[in-house]
Amino acid sequence: RGIMYALLTVFVAVGYALLTAGAGMVFGNALPANNPFLVGVVLFLIAIFLEPLRTRLQNLVDTLFFRGSRVFAEQLEDFTHKLTTTLDLSNIGATMRDQIASTLTPSRIHIYTYDSLNDFYSALPGDDRRPTSDIRFTSSSPLARYFEQEKLPLYLDNNSALPDALSPEQSRLALLGARLFIVLPGKERPNGWLALGSRLTGQAYTPQDLRFLENI
Repeated sequence: RGIMYALLTVFVAVGYALLTAGAGMVFGNALPANNPFLVGVVLFLIAIFLEPLRTRLQNLVDTLFFRGSRVFAEQLEDFTHKLTTTLDLSNIGATMRDQIASTLTPSRIHIYTYDSLNDFYSALPGDDRRPTSDIRFTSSSPLARYFEQEKLPLYLDNNSALPDALSPEQSRLALLGARLFIVLPGKERPNGWLALGSRLTGQAYTPQDLRFLENI
């Protein structure tokens, strides 16, 4: 992908140079050869005239290759703006859920947060104002302990074995139906984690998707 982008960028630059040189030759023949200043001015004006075309071609290449990055950047900016007017945890969770759903379209979204009064992690309410899952995890559960040590995303699928530390949670994780876990780090313990199902598009989560979720 990087090589293709570099090649297309080079093609745009070379094409622009050839077009400018060709136009210069056409108009240059009509100019007096003994006046290099006039020839230089004409070539300069031709380059300025063709610059918008080069810019549009370059923007087209950038759009084709970095469309996802721009969408994610816009989504993150929109999410940050919405957070400035969101005060309570439920609304923050709803805003985060909407942002993830519209960007990545996972089949399910669980946002787990820590309840310090009861010392467990529970799922925030969904669109129906009910917790998206009744499954809770204590602060001493294998999953919570796992995220105290691991900060990287955890991806579970049918072809990979569950980490040994999470073997006791196998049945509950299966009921949860999540494939991707993103920890929400805290100072003393994790603040919680995102648990997402498979994407509705059938596509796998990409490194770019993971960066988007971690930035949220």
